[in-house]
Amino acid sequence: MPNGRQMRQHGPRLAELERFEAGHPLPPCTCWYGNCDNIVSPPSTATLHGARNRLLPGAAHVAMAFHPHVVGETVALLEAPIPAAAK
Repeated sequence: MPNGRQMRQHGPRLAELERFEAGHPLPPCTCWYGNCDNIVSPPSTATLHGARNRLLPGAAHVAMAFHPHVVGETVALLEAPIPAAAK
């Protein structure tokens, strides 16, 4: 699986992305991650420095996308006014 190999921790592809991101700050982000994720492991790799990292205990990878709490919080974020500093 080429994509899986590219996403290995400390691998060349992720190092390349880190170099790029250093010069291009990310917009505000929210990362949902779980301690029972069957795709992303370890859970800390599903978080971003400076993001609103939100743990969803007990949820598998795909289940997170349909979890009522995640859906509700995501809709609320999308409907929230954009702060003046971010415009």
